Amino acid sequence: MQFIPTEIQLGCFFLPGMMLYLLGVLNMFFALYQFRATPVSLAVRSGIYYYSRNSQWVGLMLIFFGTAVVCVNELAIILFICSVLLYHFRVLGEEQACLAALGKPYQDYLYAVRRYF
Repeated sequence: MQFIPTEIQLGCFFLPGMMLYLLGVLNMFFALYQFRATPVSLAVRSGIYYYSRNSQWVGLMLIFFGTAVVCVNELAIILFICSVLLYHFRVLGEEQACLAALGKPYQDYLYAVRRYF
């Protein structure tokens, strides 16, 4: 059985989904701006990176989730959940690579700033 959303359901999901999407776009904008302004040899600690050391991924996941909500589709939600899991493992790998490359300063950063929120 295929799920076909009604006009009321579309109205209830469209606005929250677009707000999540726009929040993700803004988050990505500020994260990329701060990332670009920081030297490659240092961990980004200013701006939005003060609260989350993976601000770009958080923004991307907000964009994906907002899109899934707007679509009002089970497949979109399933794909969102799969992408969250895959990106989490990628983030873990990136943290290990940064820890190997930057050493103690990055380890201090790991303890000082949360991974996502």
